[in-house]
Amino acid sequence: REDAALKKELAIENRQKAEDELANLNEEAISISNRIANAKRDEDQARSMRINYAGPNGDKLIQVEIEQQKRVQDEKTIHIRQGFLLATNTFKSAVVSEYLGAQSGAIRDVIEQLDEASRRQGELTADEISKVLKPVSNVANKSVSELFQTNGAIQGQLSDAKELLARVQEAKKRVSEGRTRLSPDTERLMRELKDNGLDPVPVCDLVRITDPQWQPVIESYLGRNVEALLVEGSEHEAKAFSIYRGLTGPRAIYGAKVVAASRQADSSAVSGTVAELIEGDHPAAVSYLRRRFGDMMRAVSDKEAISGKRTMTQDGMLVQSGEYERLKPVDKHDFKIGGGDASQAEALKREGLELEARIKRLDREVESIRKLMEALMLLSESGLIVQMVESCNDMHHARELVSSLRQQMDDPEYDRLTEAE
Repeated sequence: REDAALKKELAIENRQKAEDELANLNEEAISISNRIANAKRDEDQARSMRINYAGPNGDKLIQVEIEQQKRVQDEKTIHIRQGFLLATNTFKSAVVSEYLGAQSGAIRDVIEQLDEASRRQGELTADEISKVLKPVSNVANKSVSELFQTNGAIQGQLSDAKELLARVQEAKKRVSEGRTRLSPDTERLMRELKDNGLDPVPVCDLVRITDPQWQPVIESYLGRNVEALLVEGSEHEAKAFSIYRGLTGPRAIYGAKVVAASRQADSSAVSGTVAELIEGDHPAAVSYLRRRFGDMMRAVSDKEAISGKRTMTQDGMLVQSGEYERLKPVDKHDFKIGGGDASQAEALKREGLELEARIKRLDREVESIRKLMEALMLLSESGLIVQMVESCNDMHHARELVSSLRQQMDDPEYDRLTEAE
């Protein structure tokens, strides 16, 4: 998650740079568009001279040119209308989006400006269109930035949900094999260790309690130790330490335990102790848990409990160093040692279904944001402004040319020169 946070910060910084560059490109693109319009005017002058020297066929050439320019005028008018429609519809979709809050007011203002401009689309000059579209580009840019932040937050929720679902699926597998689900921190740590090539095993999978009547209080006393992750081999043990220590920041895990198998000396239990009730086929796991109790004796009566140096009763009374304490016995449905009953399996099934539904919902949200961002990015780029400014220049240019050619056909001087030729 630390890497993801750094990548997010870098992406925000790069986006800001891109937005600054885009603003400069927009200005440059408009300047280029104006130069293109000037070049087209020069082309018109050359065309006019060619028609003037066409002699008797001049009227036909003019009429052909008029029809051509009328088609250009209609085409460019439609293009301007489509541009305004694209911008208006995109912003109308954005303003009702639940993912845009900060820009909603600015979006409404832009929609009003676009509606007004679209009603005058045939009259607008290139400068007026450019003036209308500049806030369109700015608001679209800011909206994309807001969506970028929102998308990052939802992606984080999606990542967490997928990670949790993976742990639930792993827990379901454990329960189906007669083992219990581990606590969330232990599940996370075990996954981290496995992802780095280790094969940790919870000690609760490797031991058993010989007297079931004592298991509730034994597990209560052991607490998190009962699910400590056993790692074997000195190199693997050192690697596990480095991996655990390296989980910092948002990835940090606290309270989970790792047991180095090579450092668990064989621990034989004295008769009558609590530790005597812990057995298993893995000496390191048995030794680790037995050492949590040491020489603590089992007691039945009050006299036995308070007369001993360290004692425990089956109902949870604990005596050590002259101190009395009562432990709450663990419910059998929450046993770690030999756990994994039907109630756990059912709970995991429900949790898995809820997570799958949440992931689908978050996936839909991410997709909705992606589509809206793509639509808004079209408005934030220089392409739309340039195309509409060019279309406006071409529309007015064609209109002026049609008017000029018609005046030329009605000019008596033009008729006189044609007849003379």
